[in-house]
Amino acid sequence: MAKSGNWLYGATGKIAGMSLRKDPHRGFIIRDIVKPKNPKTPKQMLQRLFMATVVLAYKYLKVVCCRSFEGIAEGFPSMCQFRRLNLNMLRQRVITSEANGGTVDDAGPFTPLGGFQLVPQPYYVSQGTLPAVTVVLPRDHLRLAQIPDVADNSYQALLDAYGLLRGDRLTFITLQGPSPDRQQCHIATIVLDPHRADGLRAPLTVPFVASDGSVNLPSPLNDGHHTTFVYHPATDDDLGHSLTYGYDTGTVTAAGIVVTRLSGTTRLHSTCQLTVRQVQSSR
Repeated sequence: MAKSGNWLYGATGKIAGMSLRKDPHRGFIIRDIVKPKNPKTPKQMLQRLFMATVVLAYKYLKVVCCRSFEGIAEGFPSMCQFRRLNLNMLRQRVITSEANGGTVDDAGPFTPLGGFQLVPQPYYVSQGTLPAVTVVLPRDHLRLAQIPDVADNSYQALLDAYGLLRGDRLTFITLQGPSPDRQQCHIATIVLDPHRADGLRAPLTVPFVASDGSVNLPSPLNDGHHTTFVYHPATDDDLGHSLTYGYDTGTVTAAGIVVTRLSGTTRLHSTCQLTVRQVQSSR
């Protein structure tokens, strides 16, 4: 950049690869016109795919991820943590795939540049120190996400299975849709603190799932949702003692559960990385 005197006589615009503009305090400002490059090496294009995938995932999962990273402030700091963890995760998946003789496609589908497809990946949606709740996707039950090893249909059984406490908040997440390239994010939030109609606490031995698939005796903090829950006794089917959940819109391609607990003024979380069903790449 250079400063001129009066020899330009008020000229502005472009000349000889430079731009000129008048500054009321400093005379005229001359700058070189620099055209930014758009490199399209395979490494750079892959990084753009990573970024497009993670940015779109955060858009769909923001309602959970903007406040689910323990010790990190809500909003922008949590968004940065979400991007950092998941960009590193995608890079590592590609490195592992190629080290095992696979390709980039084998590391999972990515959102095309300029695309709007929410693709299933094992995204980190929370990070913290609380016990994690296991989620599996049964091979023969495509519309369900399964929580194994829940001994019976009660709040207490769910607490006991994963070392949780009364009052913990569970956020149930599914990526679910009619096809891998038409996914939606479905979220239901349940507080493990049942109350009777009069507002008094109910015993934890009451059933967790009601006969219509809703949560029995919900806490006043529960959000409205359309997720259906089913308890499966071991003698019922091949799911064994387990709780399942899902939103009836097609195959569950990814699912997870975030545990949240208030400890004084501190919000604690579990670490949750979505469980992903193996699907054909959409690239």
